Amino acid sequence: MGKRETGGAVLFVAVLALLSSVPAAAQTLGGTGDLRLPPMARQLGLSGGGFLFLPSLKLGYGYDTNVFLEDSLAGQEDPDGSQLLDIRPGIELKNKNRDNLSLDFRGGGLVRQYLTGDDVISEHSDIGGDVGLKVGFLESGPVSLRVKERFQRVLERRTFETTRKFNRHVNDVGAGVTFQPGGRALQLNLDYSFVADLMTDTSGDWGDLIFHDVALQGSWKFFPFTALVLEADWQYRDYLMESRGFYGELTDNYPLRIRAGVNGFITPKLSVLALIGYGNSFHEVRPTSAAEAAAPADQQTPNANDSFNMVLGEVRVSFKPTETTILQASYRYDFQDSVFTNYAAYHKISANFQQRLFGRFDLIVDAGYFDVFYSQLPYEYLHNSYDTSVVGFNATGRGYREDRILMGGVRGVVDITRLLAFELAYSMELFNEPFNSDGKFFTCLEHACNSPDVIKDSIAYQRHQVMGILTLRY
Repeated sequence: MGKRETGGAVLFVAVLALLSSVPAAAQTLGGTGDLRLPPMARQLGLSGGGFLFLPSLKLGYGYDTNVFLEDSLAGQEDPDGSQLLDIRPGIELKNKNRDNLSLDFRGGGLVRQYLTGDDVISEHSDIGGDVGLKVGFLESGPVSLRVKERFQRVLERRTFETTRKFNRHVNDVGAGVTFQPGGRALQLNLDYSFVADLMTDTSGDWGDLIFHDVALQGSWKFFPFTALVLEADWQYRDYLMESRGFYGELTDNYPLRIRAGVNGFITPKLSVLALIGYGNSFHEVRPTSAAEAAAPADQQTPNANDSFNMVLGEVRVSFKPTETTILQASYRYDFQDSVFTNYAAYHKISANFQQRLFGRFDLIVDAGYFDVFYSQLPYEYLHNSYDTSVVGFNATGRGYREDRILMGGVRGVVDITRLLAFELAYSMELFNEPFNSDGKFFTCLEHACNSPDVIKDSIAYQRHQVMGILTLRY
């Protein structure tokens, strides 16, 4: 992988961990325990042999204004957009008698075709998919067990125009147990997962990650619709590239999160989620290189080995004035593992509106703002010839990146008949771009801002996507 490709890889995966992809923007912006409108009443599926089969087919056509998340700096070409066609066949299978054994299978495919004369974009036409199976035992009893298996082929592009891809194969296998004694006012879930997240088009093992995840969730309903909650999660994250990446960006870590609080309806129309806790990323310490040890003190990066170690918090308020109207707003402070630096901490402010009209039309509006702070960049990155115009960063002091991201989307979904639905969706991203302005958010690194040697952020882009989706189901 050349330096230009390395830079794009580092930025994209760091942001991907926080934002996921554009079609999942609404899900990303939602918070823990957020309210959703109930599914529309439908009688779907084919019965046979004690099972219910639910086949579906989604046909999507749309336009993406910025396929490679490119910047539109002065003197550069405008970002490349393309029409696209998504074909998503799907099948669900579940058993009807679920007293002692529940079985849920879900499989979905994705055939993506870019309709463009640009040969580079056309090379990203591809096939993806998501297949999963969950099996539960004795779910109606005081102690229940479950096992799961899920495989995903995720389609992603790089952050500059190239035929190389960022597709990933993600496999998640695990098991769990639930304790719900008495009248089920008290519930405790313990789950374990082993996840392999592997890149399909990078040099060697770059970016390949396996991790163990142990999660504990508890709740006590002290009112019928209000509960005290406890969340704890610990991971053992192991990057497979033994050389720690190209400049120390791939650092094994063992993040721990513990949060507790309240979740539920305070009044029949007002719901509140309030959680506070503690997080520590427990990153391994990278050895100091000979070059950094010999460098002047003002060039060294002593904080590049830091771990996140701070209080976490989340607040969400939901208002449901009618059974068909929901308004929500939330704030969250958290952290994520990052391949750009050790970790990225972020503030997230989000808002959501949902409205059902005439019993068959749903309108969903989502908006979110992220302020992302990265730990200090490793010395080898700042003092080697990596192409910073591709990687890009907003820096304060010596090598601290900060990103500001505004995301939004609106969806309209109409049930035309029991077998047919149509969705029209628009989503947008402003990454380090002020809203309704040609300026950029950037700061300067290593030099004064008026120096000819100044390095400024060049990762600032706009992206808009419009999709029309026809759903056939039975």
